[in-house]
Amino acid sequence: MSSEKPNIVLLGIPSFANLGDQAILLAERVFINEIAEEYNLVEIEEKDVPRIVNSLQCKLKKKDIVMYHGGGNVGTMGLDQEYRRRIITKKIDKVPIVSFPQSIFFSKKLNNELKRSQEAYKNDNFSLILRENYSMGQANILFKNVQTELTPDIVFYLLKEKKYKFLSKYNGKKILLVIRNDKEKEITDTYIDKIFNFLLRNGYLATRTDMSYPGKTISENNRTMVVRKKLSQFEENDIIITDRLHGLIFSILKARPVIALKNSNYKIESTVKTWLNDCPLVYFITDPTVENIKHALQKIEKIDKEKVYKWYEHINFDDLYAPLIDSIKQE
Repeated sequence: MSSEKPNIVLLGIPSFANLGDQAILLAERVFINEIAEEYNLVEIEEKDVPRIVNSLQCKLKKKDIVMYHGGGNVGTMGLDQEYRRRIITKKIDKVPIVSFPQSIFFSKKLNNELKRSQEAYKNDNFSLILRENYSMGQANILFKNVQTELTPDIVFYLLKEKKYKFLSKYNGKKILLVIRNDKEKEITDTYIDKIFNFLLRNGYLATRTDMSYPGKTISENNRTMVVRKKLSQFEENDIIITDRLHGLIFSILKARPVIALKNSNYKIESTVKTWLNDCPLVYFITDPTVENIKHALQKIEKIDKEKVYKWYEHINFDDLYAPLIDSIKQE
């Protein structure tokens, strides 16, 4: 903690192998360094949050800000993170607390968990930033007394770096399937096999991957490298098929056409409807039949390149992230 400069304390730094969460952290750093360059950034790993919260409360100064790592863990989908966020909103009362963009999911089977979060979030200094319209609607119902705002997932902010290369044609044959294998998975292995076999029969070179770093702990030593390596894999392919939110976002970061498949919750569908309805590279499918995949691939071959260029040119980051910027710059 700096005694000379105001501090932003970013809590919940992930060490697990989900590359979407790691990309969120890299984007959070870029955002903070650009928007709040006058602040000293202090990062606390998620496992250390309960241990340091009391000492943090004592050290915080008037102009400091506490921020919490973004993602999809408000609710019962990520209870470990929810427990830690409750600790922060209960015990930190001297400075603003701002959550980076989140999605919300509370299981009806665990209604007591919702009640605990509603009680913990009764903090006038807490701002909950949501990353798509469904979560915003849920927040306004479940947390009526919490200040809520809407911005895109923070990883979209990396588009500012313009590290994408447009394809000259959209009839390429290299397809990357980025398919999850966890509790949020909805598409069955049978469907995946059908899609994979269809692609091979029709001359596509198909590869399957996920957004994880198998069997590894991600640390400061390898974080940037593994995220960049995964982004390169997207760039090396012509088309992406994915049921992962950050598979969708990585496709946009690399300007690749993406067929987005519905997963077990609303995150992908709501993100597409909130932010990407007019993006000419995105094709959302609720029913992942071979026929629907085939139809999407035919549409991709007819993409208007000029519309793609214009979509990227017209992104206004100051407008998209204004609520998050304002929550940091509040006096």
